[in-house]
This record gives sequence, structure tokens and C-alpha cells, in this order.
Amino acid sequence: MYLYIFTNTALVVGVVLIGLAILASNARGLMEVAFVLIGTLNGPILGVFLIGFFLPNCNLKGVWTGFIGSFVLTLWLAIGGMLYRKKTNMLPFSVEECLHLNYSSVSNSSIQETVNSTYSSYIEDTNVDTSFINSFYQISYTLYGTIGPVLCILIAVVVSCLTGNQRIEEVSPKYVSSSVHKFFWTKEQTKHNKTK
Repeated sequence: MYLYIFTNTALVVGVVLIGLAILASNARGLMEVAFVLIGTLNGPILGVFLIGFFLPNCNLKGVWTGFIGSFVLTLWLAIGGMLYRKKTNMLPFSVEECLHLNYSSVSNSSIQETVNSTYSSYIEDTNVDTSFINSFYQISYTLYGTIGPVLCILIAVVVSCLTGNQRIEEVSPKYVSSSVHKFFWTKEQTKHNKTK
């Protein structure tokens, strides 16, 4: 029994550490890794909290589906963003690539050729890969903490509507934000449930 527990624990810890090593090797810094992990893990949890506080008509199936769905989608976005994110090209700090042109002695045609070559190389660089999935992976890692709750709430509301909303009579108003009481209960129901 203990050997089974220790073996499984070692396997899980090993997989987690290998995943963190891959994540750290593809990241640009410790701050990015922290934002990715916090956004991926805490985003769906915040979504569940907001559902419980503001949407009492969401049922248990909707909340669980929203939590798991937003966690999986945010994790997929984070892994794809780490693996397929374009490297940022930094501008050169030296003046070696600057053109040394004396505009008083240069003809208009040479300036036009320079502008055209620069413009065409810029067009070629920006049109390399414009697929939806590639642009999806370019979302900033600082937005993962916002994407998770939004996805969780949207999925939970849709699934709750499809599977039948929670009956509002079974939910006590004292566990829900007072700012949304007027949308779900009458004043008499709210006062009655608060006195219980």
C-alpha cells in the first residue's frame, strides 16, 4: 500500500518538475513563469467565486464544466504561448546599420530605392504567418488571469442554461451579493431569508 502511494507521488512530482523545467526553459524570465502559473491556476478559481457571488441560478454541472473547461483552455493557451510565441526583435543599439546619406548630394532615385527596399522587407516580415492559431498564441501572458474567469463564467452560464438552471428557491440570498438580489428575489423573500 505504502509503496503504491510513494510510487504514484514520485511519478506526479517528477512529471510536474519536468513540466516546470520545460516551462522555465522556454520563458524569458521568472516573472513570466509566475504570471503564467498564477493566471492559469487562479483564473478559473476566481471565475467560480464570481459565479457563486453574483449568479445564483448557475447549477453545479455548469460551474464544474466552466471550471474544468476554462482551466484546460487557459492551460492550452499558456503552453502554446510558451512554445510558439514569436521572439521580439530588438532594435540595434549601434549606428552601424544607419545610412550615412548626405541628402544634398543624393539623387531622388537612390532615396526612393532605399525607401522601397525597407518597405518591402517590412512587408515580408509581417506576412510570415497570419493563421488564427498562431495569432491566438501571441496573446500576452499577463491576460491569462483575465481570460480564465471570463471563460469560466461564460461556459458555466451556457451549460447551466442547457442543463436547466438552479432553482432560485433553493438558494439563500444571504450567500449572494446584495447588489444582485433584486434580479432574483423579491424584497419580501430577501427579508424572510435573512431572518432565518
